Amino acid sequence: MDHAIRGALGELGSVVSVTRRLLPPLLWDALRRLRASVRGVRQRPEWEYVPEGWARAQIDPNVKGWNVAAVSERHRLLWPLWTRALEGTGTLGVDFWRPLRMRDYDGRSIPTDLPWAHNAAMAFAYVLALTARNKERLSILDLGGGVGQFSPLTRALLPDVEIDYHVVDTPVMCSLGRELNPVLHFYEDESWQGRKYDFVLASGALQCTEQWQRTLEALAKATAEHLLITRIPIVFGHPSFVVLQRAEDYGFETEFLGWFVNREELLDCATGAGVELLREFVMLDETPAHGAPEQATYRGFLFRPARATASK
Repeated sequence: MDHAIRGALGELGSVVSVTRRLLPPLLWDALRRLRASVRGVRQRPEWEYVPEGWARAQIDPNVKGWNVAAVSERHRLLWPLWTRALEGTGTLGVDFWRPLRMRDYDGRSIPTDLPWAHNAAMAFAYVLALTARNKERLSILDLGGGVGQFSPLTRALLPDVEIDYHVVDTPVMCSLGRELNPVLHFYEDESWQGRKYDFVLASGALQCTEQWQRTLEALAKATAEHLLITRIPIVFGHPSFVVLQRAEDYGFETEFLGWFVNREELLDCATGAGVELLREFVMLDETPAHGAPEQATYRGFLFRPARATASK
C-alpha cells in the first residue's frame, strides 16, 4: 500500500507540475492539502512516547538497539574527521554524533563551532580538570563511550596527563574501538566492575540502559572521585517513562529505546548508591517526543562519593 501511495503521488506530482497553471486556485489548494495529509500519514516522528515501556523491544522487530553493524561502520567513516577536528587551537564545539545524519556530512570535515556541543565539551572539561588536579595519571571509565571518541578530546584538554581510558559499549562498537584505539580498554560485558576509576562518565548513555537504576548504582560503586551523568533527558513533573528513537535520518535500519528520567528519581537513586550531587549542568540537546506526557530538558549531574561513605 505504501509503495502504491508513493507511486500515485509521484504521478500526481508530475501532472500537477504541468497543469498547475490551468487549475483554479481553490482546486490547487485542495490538491496541495491532500498531498500533505498523505505525507503526514507516511512520515513517522523521530522520537515517540512508548507507553508499554521496554516491553516494546520484545514485540517490535524494528527495535534492534545500538548493536548493529551500520552504527560501527559510520563511526569508522567519521573517526578521521573527528580526530582532525580536535587538533590545533580551534574551537571544541565538535559533536561526533551529529554527522551521523548523512545530510550533515560532506565527507571532508565536521563543524567545530556548534554551541550545544561546545557546552557539553566544557562541562566535561570542567570535571576532567577537577579530577586531574595534582595528578600525572588519570583513570577514566566511559559508559557508552563508542569507539573511544572522548579519548582524543581528553588528550586535547589535558595533553600533559597520562590517561588510562576504559570504554563500556556494545560488541560491535568495542570490536571497532579495539582496532582504532588499541591502547584503550574495551568491555562489552560487566568485567569493568570490581575496581575504582578516578573519573566515571556516562554521556548520553545512562538513559539507553533498560535498568538505569542498577546501572547508576554500578557506576557509583566504581567511582573513586567524580561521576558525571550528562546529556540525559530529564523530566520534572512525571515519573520516568520510555521513548523510542527512529534512526531513519541516520540511514540505520534500527530503532532505539531510552528513558526520559525523572530528576527526583535520579537523585534519590544516586543518594542510595552512595554518591552526592556536587554540581548540575544545563545541556542544550533537544529531542521532543511525540505523545510524551512531558517533554524533557537535558541536564548533566556531577556526583562524588558521599563524605560519610568516603570516610569509612
